Amino acid sequence: MAEPEKPEADKPADTELSPPASKASKVRLIIAIGLAVLVLAGGGVALAIVASRPRPEDVALQQEKTAAREVAQKFATLLEQGRNDGAFALSKSEVKELVCQTEQDALEQEWQVRESKEIMRSYAPTPSSRMSITVKDVRIEGDKGRATLSGGTGNVRADQDYALVKESGGWKVCGVTFRARTSSTSSRPTQTRPSTTETPGSDSPTTPPTTTETTETTTGPTQ
Repeated sequence: MAEPEKPEADKPADTELSPPASKASKVRLIIAIGLAVLVLAGGGVALAIVASRPRPEDVALQQEKTAAREVAQKFATLLEQGRNDGAFALSKSEVKELVCQTEQDALEQEWQVRESKEIMRSYAPTPSSRMSITVKDVRIEGDKGRATLSGGTGNVRADQDYALVKESGGWKVCGVTFRARTSSTSSRPTQTRPSTTETPGSDSPTTPPTTTETTETTTGPTQ
């Protein structure tokens, strides 16, 4: 005997096998928002990385400044050595390599004068009178710049600027005083006694040297 068919109401509805449409829409919306947040976050990170990268012109400027400072430091080291130990303690080729072309001839003449003075000098600087010279600042703009050196003995220091120029792809120092002293025009030379605080190889001592002058009278010079 055949089993009677169940009423349609007793059959499970197909719609009960899947979630409601409104719940599925919320899930898709949440996923979309999450993806959007990830995309925006990734874009923000990329923008931050790009913004943090230095500009090419800033990198080039920093490289030039570093090269100029290295030249200024070498010059300061040689200048300190020359002031303390005299011209014979230096390598003329090293000094000429750092000085700009317009001062090469004057440097050659001054070097000979300094060597002559070194031969005649019979004293050495005391430890307390030795000068230290350091690079305080370097500024460049294009192919020109300026280096500020700080020098002195003990707590007494002074700053001096030197011009920097770029020649043949490298930085050189200009504004260095390489000039021979002019001879005195007085009829009778002044007798001086060099001070032990004078730095050898320097045109100007760290402190004024003690001087003993002779005055001429009608009867002869006063002793």
